Amino acid sequence: MNPVLQINNLHISIETEQGMLHAVRGVDFEVHSKEIVGILGESGAGKSMTMKAVKGLLPPKAQIDTGEMIFQGTSLLSDDTTKITHIRANEIACIPQNPTTAINPIITVGKQMNDVLLAKKNPAKKYTKKELKEECIQMLNHVGIDQPELRYHQYPFELSGGMCQRVVIAMALLGNPQLVICDEPTTSLDVTSQAKIIQLLMDLQKELEFAMIFISHNLAVLAKMCSRVYVMYSGIIVEEGDLQCIYKNAKHPYTIALFDALPMLDKKYKLRAIPGNAPSLINVKDMDQFADRNPYALEIDYKKEPPMFEVSSTHRVRSWLMHPLAKNLDFTPEKELVSRIIPHISDEIILELHNVSKYFQNRYGKTTAVKDVGFTVRKGEIFALVGESGSGKTTIGKMITGIHKPDKGEIYYKNNLLISHKKIKRNSEIQMVFQDANASLDPRMTVRELITEGLVIQKRYPKEEIEEKVKACLKEVSLSENILDRYPFEISGGQRQRVEIARALIVNPECLIADEPVSDLDASIQADIINLFDQIRRERKISIIFITHDISLIQYLADRVGVLYKGVLVELADKNDIFQNPTHEYTKCLFDSAPNM
Repeated sequence: MNPVLQINNLHISIETEQGMLHAVRGVDFEVHSKEIVGILGESGAGKSMTMKAVKGLLPPKAQIDTGEMIFQGTSLLSDDTTKITHIRANEIACIPQNPTTAINPIITVGKQMNDVLLAKKNPAKKYTKKELKEECIQMLNHVGIDQPELRYHQYPFELSGGMCQRVVIAMALLGNPQLVICDEPTTSLDVTSQAKIIQLLMDLQKELEFAMIFISHNLAVLAKMCSRVYVMYSGIIVEEGDLQCIYKNAKHPYTIALFDALPMLDKKYKLRAIPGNAPSLINVKDMDQFADRNPYALEIDYKKEPPMFEVSSTHRVRSWLMHPLAKNLDFTPEKELVSRIIPHISDEIILELHNVSKYFQNRYGKTTAVKDVGFTVRKGEIFALVGESGSGKTTIGKMITGIHKPDKGEIYYKNNLLISHKKIKRNSEIQMVFQDANASLDPRMTVRELITEGLVIQKRYPKEEIEEKVKACLKEVSLSENILDRYPFEISGGQRQRVEIARALIVNPECLIADEPVSDLDASIQADIINLFDQIRRERKISIIFITHDISLIQYLADRVGVLYKGVLVELADKNDIFQNPTHEYTKCLFDSAPNM
């Protein structure tokens, strides 16, 4: 049976100021009718760029150098632009990562769906407004949107993130495409919304019988959805095979490292972040691009890029370690053993919240963000706040730091009233690490200025002492001094997150609030940051309030867990107790929704 999509030896380059960047370097890929294929890899691996080429959405300075893309027997690189445009508009759909950037916030949902439907259908046919509306509302209902007629007339900013993602899915499925490309469609969603979108996509795929390509760096999500998986690194596929082959018998050192980076409760060793950074794809050398990050690299890895080796009829690996002459080598990564036993936590209460509430006013009236929340945080513990988007997690963090004033209740720090509905007394011993480093770091300030800002404001230390503190703090968060004079946009995402952590640590806080600090990071970088938080807690003995919706992360890192639902703290217990015996129905639902391996 011929595949729906077949890609052969695809090479894509991008013109940059430094030279030609070879983003995709000889990708071979196929997807068959009615199957779901996963593409796994970190940012920059070439996953999205490959699929953008299929959809005809390459950036202006990108070009296809060689290769072929065949969709149901038709070359997508054909000169027949009218036919190819029709195929890409009607037969190939794309569901992007961020729905808020895919739909226009100032145009109603119905108007945007009408435009998509008119573009997909036969332009010679005339549609009445009633026909357009009926078909769009039918699709909105099909993807599980409640009150579809109301949503049809609403604007995207009036909908939740999960609902916006459903609208994008509805727009993609208008016209019954034969292939749907999902580019990280659940990354920015909380665990219950993610579970609903995953199940929705699987149900729709089974019902409408289209083929699906699911791009992700979340191994648990791919394990739930896919039958086959391709692993990409530095623009090429380094491992491919059936799901069971990849997940139970991974062979490439990069794939193994991705699994070792996952936080899970039963892991008794330190998460293994991949050392170094992905190589530059400008002036690519003929060598294994993973060699510099692979502690088990062979001499030949630095001399020649490996071919694909067949492990079985359904499993292929691009690594010289699969060569017959290397079969007797043991390249199982060593685990850095670190006790996962909770370190001794003091009985001293460092932070107390008493019946804290917060309300926000909007055009629909008063909304309750947090209602009568109370908990304590002990010195040296990691206290996790978990819940869906909109449950009040971040609002609580902002009230503790004094960004928001509570409308009711009190917050005590070291037995002293810190914040109430009458007053706000900010304390430099309480610092916050925000989710989006891009938004929280001033792009006009250098890394040096960003890290030292808190000390400069305090006016406690001379310039020379500040410089020493900066160097010590950089060392603690594993950053090089050569980035001090760079701006945030000149460093990587993982480095930006470390800068934000250093910015909080340099003023010697005793309580750190981490608001989804790893949600947008790749698995390896995430492991690095998780290890860093664990190290900070153990060495500095500071308390950390960890705000997240990642259940596996809580299992691995937290000491106690508070579960929030619609602003109410519905369950509070030690980590082991709450995972072994959750009592509230919402907690059970939350844990059941989390994708697992």
